[in-house]
Amino acid sequence: MDIRKRFRDTVTAIPADASLAILHDTDADGICSAVIVAKALRKLGHNVLFLHDTKNRASLGKKTYGIISKKKISYLFTTDKAMDSNPAIIQQLEKLCTLIVFDHHHLENDITSDKTLLIKPQLFSKIPPSQYPTSKLVYDFFAELVDVTEWDWLSAAGVISDASYRTWRDFIDAVHRRHKVATPDPIFSSELAKVGQYITTATLYDEKMIGKIVAIVDTANEYKDILHLLRVYVEPVREEINKWIASFTSRTEHYADAALYWYEIESRFPVSSIVSTRLSMEDSHATYIVAERRGKVLALSLRRQDGAVNCINLVKAGILGIKNATGGGHIPAAGGQAPYSKKEEIKKKMLSYLRLKAS
Repeated sequence: MDIRKRFRDTVTAIPADASLAILHDTDADGICSAVIVAKALRKLGHNVLFLHDTKNRASLGKKTYGIISKKKISYLFTTDKAMDSNPAIIQQLEKLCTLIVFDHHHLENDITSDKTLLIKPQLFSKIPPSQYPTSKLVYDFFAELVDVTEWDWLSAAGVISDASYRTWRDFIDAVHRRHKVATPDPIFSSELAKVGQYITTATLYDEKMIGKIVAIVDTANEYKDILHLLRVYVEPVREEINKWIASFTSRTEHYADAALYWYEIESRFPVSSIVSTRLSMEDSHATYIVAERRGKVLALSLRRQDGAVNCINLVKAGILGIKNATGGGHIPAAGGQAPYSKKEEIKKKMLSYLRLKAS
């Protein structure tokens, strides 16, 4: 199957009066890619509805399904959500609409059908999926239908946020030149990189604001608009992140035989993902797990930057057999959730996995 051709045929055949929605993840890559899709679809003459589901980041729950049904959505685009992890919900959605799934996570199930088009890098490219963020994926695919150049800064922000600059250096550097922005080293201090950082930080400040944040990104004329409008939410979250980074040495549990740093935090903002990413940049040859308590829920953020440990397999090993636990992601970066009461059991399983691998 020629994925690109099927995509072009599907999108160009959407009736003018069709009801369209975009279901997106709530990190920078998920939001930037959703906005690119929305802007491209509007150029093609369509109106769109943005949807997000913070309780079901990999897929969607009953509430979101109910909205799709009530709004009579006939075409559903998804960005940066591992929809193939839940074939059952796909089968339910296919009774309501046609699905176009943009995602760059691990391929779990082939959900492609007459009603569903799954677009993942591993299905058409040799680039590792973790290095082909969804914001670049949608940019490349829609570029064959409309001129997307004016939104290249959104794609660049998503790519940098997902630590994929080394793969897309030529593209990112060209975007910086086009917008007359310096390309610093490290790239994470770039003004375009800050776009992704501000989006992510604002969503951590208050998840009830996600709809507002998406609207701000969607209506922004240039990257400076994002930095201006979201700046107010950045400092409180940044202070919280820096607090936990500074406490790492005194609070972490280091298991040298497993090359593991297990770090427990309980923050007023859900910062485990950012904390684990920043810590792992200090030592790419160790595994970092930030375990964050959120009420009765244990949020896990796993990082291993050299790829020597598959974080997807590690999180799945930790939550194996635990009811109401979920996990997934990429080889160098994955996440999961489970009942907090199962924390010690999960830690024990992960240590066993790492020690067996190291032996």
